[in-house]
Parts: sequence; C-alpha cells; structure tokens
Amino acid sequence: MKLKLIAVSILCTVAIGAAAFGTHNHYWTKASQMQDGGQIVCQWKCGYGSDTHYTTTVGSAYCPNP
Repeated sequence: MKLKLIAVSILCTVAIGAAAFGTHNHYWTKASQMQDGGQIVCQWKCGYGSDTHYTTTVGSAYCPNP
C-alpha cells in the first residue's frame, strides 16, 4: 500500500511538472535594447507570426533574460 501511494505521488508530481514546463517554455531573443538614465531596458520576443509574444526586462548593468 505504501509503495503504491509513493508511485502515485511521483507520477502526479512528474505530470504537473511537465504540464507547467510545456506551457511556459519560450526561446526568447532580444528585439531591442536602450538606455534609460542608469537603467538598460530590453524588449524580448518569442515565437513567429501571429504567435509572437513580447516581454520587457530592466537591469542596471545588463538586461536580464525573461
């Protein structure tokens, strides 16, 4: 009984992790970078055509990846 519970727990953990990874897996490329005072502002894009997503990051010495 204990082994069955452990196996079900592991299976659920793997399934939830795979679902979370699959929905948020992006290959970001830097679309633009500009200096705003002492901050560096970068716009990143992911996808192609109508499936393109954009996000912006701000850093002091460099642009952090999204």
